[in-house]
Amino acid sequence: MLEIRKILEEKGIKEKEEQEKVIEAIGEILDRMGIKFQIVHRRKPRDITYVRIYQGNRPLSEAEIKARLMFGLLAKRAKGKKFKVGGKFVMDRPPASYEVEKMKGMSFSRKKVKLAKWEEVLKEVLEVV
Repeated sequence: MLEIRKILEEKGIKEKEEQEKVIEAIGEILDRMGIKFQIVHRRKPRDITYVRIYQGNRPLSEAEIKARLMFGLLAKRAKGKKFKVGGKFVMDRPPASYEVEKMKGMSFSRKKVKLAKWEEVLKEVLEVV
């Protein structure tokens, strides 16, 4: 993490307005370079401003979307199931974990279909032509 305000104060730029202009300029430079970023200003436990690389710039794949949907559906099935009955534990872990355990071994990515020999030859011929 870069503590921008601290660095600017060390360089002699003490006014907040000037610091904001410098921070905006840094953001503009990173933007022109094609780097996705976030400028973070945190007040607690102390006043700090820093730049971090934006993590959410990669779109989810179809397989990741399917896996997340399945996880949500399975976890939702556990809604209303009792973890404790009469003050005694019926299960050793939360009910949703038993449902989500059913995902073990599931594959959400596209399966590669093995082509017949004549299809492979045809594909090679078409690629050459």
